[in-house]
Amino acid sequence: MKNEFIVLIGSSVIAALILPFLINILYRLNIRDRGNIRKKDGKLDNKVFVEILGGKAGTPKGGGIIWLILFPVISFFLFGTVPLNLILIAITLVYGLIGLLDDSKKISGFKLDHLVRKVKFVVEVGIGVLFSHLLITNLNLSNSLFNYAFITFLFTSYTNAFNINDGLDGLLTGQTIWMFTGMLILTMLQHQNTVAMYYAIMIGILIVFLYFNINPARIFMGDVGSMSLGVIALALAVASNNLLPFIIMTVPSILTIISSLIQMLSIKFLGKKVFKIAPLHHHFQALGWNETKVTERYWLAQIFFVFLALAVSTL
Repeated sequence: MKNEFIVLIGSSVIAALILPFLINILYRLNIRDRGNIRKKDGKLDNKVFVEILGGKAGTPKGGGIIWLILFPVISFFLFGTVPLNLILIAITLVYGLIGLLDDSKKISGFKLDHLVRKVKFVVEVGIGVLFSHLLITNLNLSNSLFNYAFITFLFTSYTNAFNINDGLDGLLTGQTIWMFTGMLILTMLQHQNTVAMYYAIMIGILIVFLYFNINPARIFMGDVGSMSLGVIALALAVASNNLLPFIIMTVPSILTIISSLIQMLSIKFLGKKVFKIAPLHHHFQALGWNETKVTERYWLAQIFFVFLALAVSTL
C-alpha cells in the first residue's frame, strides 16, 4: 500500500520546485489581473468593488495551471490507465480548459455578453452530463434519470461555487486544503486508500500554492484553478460515495454562491441590493472588515464544517 503522507510530501516538493518558475513565466507573459473595472455611461459601475480590490490589478493569474499539470502527471504515475484515473484526469483538464478560456477573455478585456454566457452554460451542462455518465458507469451506480440530473447539477453548481468563492488572497486555497484534509481523514478511516491518495496529491500541491497565494498574493489561481478544483472535489466525493459529508464541508462555498444568487434576483425583481456587494466575502469587506480578517473567519468556518461532516459520517 502506498503511503498517503509520503505522496502528500512528494507532491509538495515537486510543486515547490515548479511553482516559482511558473510564477515568473506568468509575470513575463504579462498574464495579469485587470482589476475588473466596469463602466456604464462613462462612469464607474462597480465603485465599491474597485475600492475594495482595485489594488490587486496587475497580479499574475492562472496559477491553477500548476495542478492542471501535476495532478494528471502524479496520478498517472501512481495509477496508470485505470479507468477511474483517466476519468479524473479528463475531468480536471476539460474544466481547467474552460476556466483557462474564461481567464484569457478577462485578461484581454473581452466582456461576455448574455448570449455567450448562455452558450457557455449549455456547454458546461453538456460536459456535466458526459462526465456524470462516465462516473455512473465506471462506479456501477444506478443509471436512473435522477442520478444523471443530480450529478450533472452538482458539476455545474460546484464549478461555479468554487469560482465565485475565489475572491480574496488565500481564501479558496485555504478552504480547499481544510476540506480535502477532512476528506482525506474520512477516506482513510473508510479504508478507501486509492481515493485518499488523490486527496493527498492535491493537498500537497495546494499547500505550496497557498504559500504564494496568501495576502499579499504573488499569484491568483484564476478560473483555470477554481473551476478544476470544484470538479476534482466533487468527482472524488462521488467516487468515494461521500456526497453528504462533502456537501456539509462545502457549506461556506454554498452560502457564498447563494449570496450572489440572492443579490442578482433582488436587483432584477425588486430593484435593490440585499448585500452591499456580492458575493458574501466582499459584503463583509464593504462593512469594514479587512481582507485577512474575512479570509481567516472563512477558514475557521471551514474547519468547523469539516469536523461537523466528520462527526456526522462517523456516528
